[in-house]
Amino acid sequence: MKKMPCKGGVPVPAGHATIYTEKALAPGPNYCQARIVDLGGRREIYLAGQTGNDPVYSEVVEGGIRAETIQALENIKEILLAAGATFDHVVKVTVFMTHMDQDKAVFEEVFGSYFPNLKPARSLVEVSKLPLPGENPRVEIEVFALMALENV
Repeated sequence: MKKMPCKGGVPVPAGHATIYTEKALAPGPNYCQARIVDLGGRREIYLAGQTGNDPVYSEVVEGGIRAETIQALENIKEILLAAGATFDHVVKVTVFMTHMDQDKAVFEEVFGSYFPNLKPARSLVEVSKLPLPGENPRVEIEVFALMALENV
C-alpha cells in the first residue's frame, strides 16, 4: 500500500493514511484519492468521488454514460486495490448523475456488473452539474469501504 500525505505534504494523524495510485485520476490540490482510518480492529476507507476521467489524459472518456461509468468504477477499483481492498469491502456508495432519466438503466447494468456478490447500500442523486469545468461528466461515484484489520 502506498501511503502518502495529500498534496502539500501535510502529515496525517496517527492511525490515518492517505492513498495515491497513478492508476486512477490524480487528485486535485485540495483533496486526496482516499483516506484510511484504522480503528480498533477495522479499517475504514473513504474514497473521493470518481468520475469517468482517464487517469493518463485526465479527460472524461468518450462513449457516454456506459464508458464513463466503467472508467469511474475502474478508477475506484485501482484506489481500493492500493488500499488493500476490493469491491466486496464496499459498504456504501453515493452516486451523482446529471441525466438520470436518460442514463439510469445503462448505469445500473454497468454498476451491477462490478458488484455481483455483496450489494452495497447506495444513494443515487440527480444533480445539475458535476465540478469539472468544461468537461461535463455525467456521473460521479464515491464509496466507503470497511475491512477487518486481520484481513489487511
